[in-house]
Formats: sequence, structure tokens, C-alpha cells
Amino acid sequence: SMKIKGVIGDYHHRGLQQAIEPMIFLPAQNTHLISLRLDAAGLPEKIGRLQQMFAGHFPLDPFEYYFESEDFDRQYAEEKRLAKIAMLAAMIAILLSCMGLLGLVLHTVARRTKEIGIRKVLGASTAGIAALLARDYVRLVLIAMFIAAPVAYQAAGVWLEGFAYRIELQWWVFALAGMLALAVALLTVGYQSIRAALANPVHSLRNE
Repeated sequence: SMKIKGVIGDYHHRGLQQAIEPMIFLPAQNTHLISLRLDAAGLPEKIGRLQQMFAGHFPLDPFEYYFESEDFDRQYAEEKRLAKIAMLAAMIAILLSCMGLLGLVLHTVARRTKEIGIRKVLGASTAGIAALLARDYVRLVLIAMFIAAPVAYQAAGVWLEGFAYRIELQWWVFALAGMLALAVALLTVGYQSIRAALANPVHSLRNE
């Protein structure tokens, strides 16, 4: 039989990625690790005294130590690195998307210059022409949003399954991301569309 000396509260002893499991501390004759709880105040002096005590008992062994908090941080180093890579990839993707949209709008404006001029002569408003030019691209962005949102939701859910403690995915996060993407697309497309709508129709119809 064994006598229970005491009970302590739950704490993470294997890392924050795993749930807290039952743990029993047993007396050991030989051990390679000693766990200590120290206050942050005067930490260098405390470590120095521990080193002296260790050298007094184990003069032939090197004194090596690490902090549990730093060990936990190292466990999330991969996630932090992936977050930075994902952020960089997202910025590059947004930049390339804006450049692609801008190129498509410029091509459309050049191809429909005479149509824009005729519409203006017939009384079309600047807002109406700009909306006409931007409508197709807004539709493409909306289609992309409805395709990307379920894929992103599933991918995020699979990734979060690797954590014992995780957040619940909320629909408004994906809605907000879609609105931001739509806003970026409107800014990219809208400027060129309004510029084309404000152009003097005489220049586009002078050869007709």
C-alpha cells in the first residue's frame, strides 16, 4: 500500500496542445530531472545559488536548466512560423489579385471605349457606366467567396483538431474576410471604371 502525501491542482505538464491528464508523483532513488518553482524576482541570483548547490552534490555533472514557459513556446514555434508564412502568402495573393483585376479592367475599358462613349452621348450617367463595368468583376469575386469560404472552414477545422483547447469557428469571421476581399476588389475596379466613365466621349468617337 502507498500513503498519499497530498493533492495539487491541475497544471499542464506535457504542453498546451494536449489536455491535462492524471499524474502521480512517486519517490525515486535516481532521477535526471528536478522541477522547481521559482518567483521571477531575483531570478539570476536564485539560479546562481542553485548552481552552487548542484555542484556541491554532483561535482562531475554539468548544471543545465530550462524554463517550462520557454519549452511551451518552442512547442508553438511551428505554428508561429506557419502564421508568418500564411500572412506573407495572403499579402502576395491579394497583390497579385489586384494586379490581375486591374489588368482585366484596363483591357475591358480599352475594348469597350466606343460603347462607353455612345452610352454617355445617349445620356448614361457616370455612376451607371461605372457600375456596368464593375458588375461582372464583382460577380466573379462573389462566386470566389462562396467557393473559398467552405474550403477555408473545413481546412481551419482540420487544423484546429490538433489542439486540445481550441476556439469555435464563427461564420462572421469568413463573412468579414469576404467583405474585405470585396472592398479591395471594388477599390481596384472602381477607380478605373469611374475614370473611364468620366472620359470625354469625343475622344472615343472622333473616328466614327
